[in-house]
Amino acid sequence: GLDLYDYGARHYDAALGKWLTIDQLAEEYYSINPYVYTANNPVNLIDPNGMFLNEYIFNQNGDYTRRIRKPGEHTGLIMGNDTQKPLTFKFADPKNDPKSIDKGEITGVKIVTNEAISKVLEESEVNKQENLENKVEFITRESDASNLEGEGKMDYVVTAKPLIDGVEQPISADKLYITQTASGAVAHNNYNFGNFLWGAGAGKLGFSKLTAKLGAHINSLRDPHYKRLDSKDDQYSIGLGYKWSKSNK
Repeated sequence: GLDLYDYGARHYDAALGKWLTIDQLAEEYYSINPYVYTANNPVNLIDPNGMFLNEYIFNQNGDYTRRIRKPGEHTGLIMGNDTQKPLTFKFADPKNDPKSIDKGEITGVKIVTNEAISKVLEESEVNKQENLENKVEFITRESDASNLEGEGKMDYVVTAKPLIDGVEQPISADKLYITQTASGAVAHNNYNFGNFLWGAGAGKLGFSKLTAKLGAHINSLRDPHYKRLDSKDDQYSIGLGYKWSKSNK
């Protein structure tokens, strides 16, 4: 009998034109009253579940320019031009990467081609026959650049230099790296891009997806600087990399 609309995350009072509880993301938007509907702009915007997020806009060169409030999950958009269509992408880590953009810690995106990924994997020698035959020893030895018994060939965030925009360049903390699989375009921070490449490398070595993901957990537990299980986004990027390896023979 209260005539409230249940949107899932919050209840809406149409008579007042306001939510009856604060936005769960209110701490991210100090300038906006946490009870208002669609930032007081209901003509142009909708808010289907009471949680209002952002689309992060990047220019044709991949430089961050602005964000637009919109319903749904955090997404990104690279603007198009006469020869390039706009590209919408998801975040591998939708919780932390948008915050890093807001803080100025991430300033741009790079689109990584399948050819660039293949070249990185080839240079890490995951396709080499002797490594395929000794894959457990190889991946254990080469997944940590600090391991003196190896060269860090599969510690991609440290050693990889993907070819982007015609230049081989190290993976940078102030960029997001966009990969494209059957799951669509996904932006990875530097560590998650390393995870993506590691998942692809594990797939090329012939490990099952389950073994690769479990191995990644073990590797993280053994890492003296980490000492915990992989996060959800770590495992997500590894899974996408593994999927890439099976669709790009």
